Amino acid sequence: SSSSSSSSAAAKKSGSTPSTVIVNYFESNVKTKVITEAKSIPKGVNVRSTISYRPSSIVTAPFTKQMRELLLRELKLNFRDPQKIMAKAANAVVMALLVGAMYFHVDQEYVPPFAYIALAITSMSAMVSLPSFFADRLMLNLERTDRLYTTLPYYIVNSGVGLLVSIMANAVFGTIVWGMVGIGWQYYFKFFLITFIIFFATDGLIVLISACCRTLEQAMATFNMTIGIFLLFNGFSANTKTTPPWLSWICYMSPLYYSMEMFLDALYENSPLWVSTGQLFGMRKHVFWTDFFICLSIGCAGRFLAFFAMKHLNKIER
Repeated sequence: SSSSSSSSAAAKKSGSTPSTVIVNYFESNVKTKVITEAKSIPKGVNVRSTISYRPSSIVTAPFTKQMRELLLRELKLNFRDPQKIMAKAANAVVMALLVGAMYFHVDQEYVPPFAYIALAITSMSAMVSLPSFFADRLMLNLERTDRLYTTLPYYIVNSGVGLLVSIMANAVFGTIVWGMVGIGWQYYFKFFLITFIIFFATDGLIVLISACCRTLEQAMATFNMTIGIFLLFNGFSANTKTTPPWLSWICYMSPLYYSMEMFLDALYENSPLWVSTGQLFGMRKHVFWTDFFICLSIGCAGRFLAFFAMKHLNKIER
């Protein structure tokens, strides 16, 4: 009270009111700073483009800390909501038992149909995570706008955890179904590699489609026009032997075609049965690792392009 009375007395003595003192302080100390910050705001005819502007907001956390925090959060979310993982595991078990029962101790003449069914199911399992992608992207856009982290650490963590969970589910599917069909455990490792690479390639393409599309409906429509065609040209129902030459080139764009070729090559490359299996469907011999790296390149290219799509496309407007 004594300080306020003394300041009031000083103001009266100098012939100025308290409001005049405040105005003078603003003019001499604050006004210049406010004008400078106002001039730094981006100009444009669209006011909405300046709403999210934050002149002093930057991502201060280092990249490693962003990665650590995002990874811890992703793991906590998976443990809090185990239904997401359990649904994938249960689906893998049910489909493995069903396919295994269909081709229990399969005869050699029915191995190609089994290969097509098993690889197509593995490929299509990448679709399971499609709806959650759009929900997660909304959170990414909101938190990225608030400068909590950048796109790269989020993309690495989200894709890495999702890929690891899917590989585990596919391993469950592959182990059960392979034990039931009775082809021989000496071929299991290559079968596991084939199921991994067909999922990796298809998942990369689905992530790319999802990142480029604004809504789930657009992604589903694009899926039918692209990956749906690749699933049709799979090496079994449509291949270079049964399809006209002017159309059979699509086979060489399909990851499922390469996985079928890998499967038949792994089983019959040095067997007389190659004539009634691989050769019958127009497949090539001794191309296992060539096809593997082609599918690996498709998956990596899809994920690489998807990163830039997530970084620059479909941003929310506040």
